[in-house]
Amino acid sequence: MLKNSKFVLLLILFITFLMPWYNALGGNDVSGLTLVWEYRTAWLVIYNLAPVFAALGMYRIYKGKDPGKYYLLAGIPVSYFWIKLMVLDTFDFYWEYSYIGGKVCFLVSVFIVITFFIPLKTMVDFMRKQLEPKKNFNG
Repeated sequence: MLKNSKFVLLLILFITFLMPWYNALGGNDVSGLTLVWEYRTAWLVIYNLAPVFAALGMYRIYKGKDPGKYYLLAGIPVSYFWIKLMVLDTFDFYWEYSYIGGKVCFLVSVFIVITFFIPLKTMVDFMRKQLEPKKNFNG
């Protein structure tokens, strides 16, 4: 069950990475793959590793194994890009002119990073305990 949810998250990340994130104000639409050409910076190639790690994680899940480090490594590049925009105080600008693909990609990548450190099973168990009816011990 939880492996299926990881597979779905990685698949959503993979698809939304390829979708347009935002418009470069009169320029072309920018997606995860076109960041390198839009900003003309070679080190941005690291962002192109997100779909590679997502595909590797999905392949491991398909083979019946845990995605392991590929699950985390798929979420880090996209999260880093948007968090870097927050630090540079340009996040609001890009977020306002962002397409739904960019917003979903960011939120899914943050969720992937969080659920790597706090597994979904822990969250599900906590919610079940909160929803269980309380037992009366007063006899």
